[in-house]
Amino acid sequence: MIKIVNCSMRAFCGLALVLFTLQLAYGMTEITGTVTEKRAGSVKVEFEPHKSAGPKTGDRVDFKKLFKGYEASAGHGEVTESGAGFVWVKTNDNRPNLEMIGVIQSTGVPGKGRTTQRISAAPLHRCDELAGDPFDEDRFGPSIEYNHIDAGPAIAACENAIEQNPDTARFLYQLGRAYHVNEEYKKAIEYFHKSSDQGYVFATYIIGIMFYEGRGASRDYAEAVKWFRKAEEQGLASAQFYLGVMYSRGRGVTKDDAEAVKWYLKAAGQGYASAQYNLGHMFSSGSGVAQDDMQSVKWYRKAAEQGVGAAQVNLGIRYEDGRGVAKDYAEAVKWYRKAAEQGVGKGQYFLGTMYENGQGVPKDIEKAIKWYRKAVTRYSGNAKKALERLGVGE
Repeated sequence: MIKIVNCSMRAFCGLALVLFTLQLAYGMTEITGTVTEKRAGSVKVEFEPHKSAGPKTGDRVDFKKLFKGYEASAGHGEVTESGAGFVWVKTNDNRPNLEMIGVIQSTGVPGKGRTTQRISAAPLHRCDELAGDPFDEDRFGPSIEYNHIDAGPAIAACENAIEQNPDTARFLYQLGRAYHVNEEYKKAIEYFHKSSDQGYVFATYIIGIMFYEGRGASRDYAEAVKWFRKAEEQGLASAQFYLGVMYSRGRGVTKDDAEAVKWYLKAAGQGYASAQYNLGHMFSSGSGVAQDDMQSVKWYRKAAEQGVGAAQVNLGIRYEDGRGVAKDYAEAVKWYRKAAEQGVGKGQYFLGTMYENGQGVPKDIEKAIKWYRKAVTRYSGNAKKALERLGVGE
């Protein structure tokens, strides 16, 4: 990956003009440079020549903005010319902005890389603080969980942001998000459409979610698929995941497990934890792929390492049963505990069984009872039976 920072706004770049970092351990190079020229649809980026190769002609590159320590994707392009200390990049916007603080990220592979649309370089605003989406890869600055949004102040802040920066797609999306929290769904989808029309990929994806859930629009799975495809064309992992869900469930498309696996693999390859978990299930059951316990373990592990409780439980079961991995009760306990500690009832129940049977941990009936009692509210049937078997109440 190659990053080239546009430091035309010197106040925010400071010493970045002399930054040069080579990270061989990850096969990544970071180069700081400056946009020095523009012509129709292209920008020239100059940087200090180095023995390490920069982007090559044909490489797909992604832009990111930097502002006071924050980053946000801001478009993509292709290297059309390269030389010692410079590259020309044909952008996806015919109006490249020399004032935008930007980063070019290159995968070094032609045609690869996250394809995102250009975002206006409007500065941070209170709208970002009150309505920024933590799941939005293109957000600019802070974010807030959906359930924590205070709709009134967020709507006012984002309306003010749009008055000051009417062409900023992220503010349009965030205003739609604030209206959605306020259950003004028609206004929400109106602003999501305005943002999507400017190429803001997360707004495009959210429109698909609204059709999927039937909020702000009549539930229409085929229409949801259409919008997920539009977002997927820009490389959005969450849209790829939902396409997998639609094919897996036969919603808006003909049910096709192999096609579902294809989309899960795309999203999982970008680190999308839910897709990794679903792949673990698909390989476990042989749905859309040949049944393969080792592949199932591989994908459950990836999701479990990202904190997916259900994946942690399933990985624990694999270690307890010796399915796809060598049997290891201590390792099973480790994963059950991780799930149990984040409130997953099934993990609490299985951790209780390990203490009751002395598998992977010293036998301890009191600890078994403790975990069974915790599990009662979320995994009641088996947990209640375990407590009855031990002669104690809930």
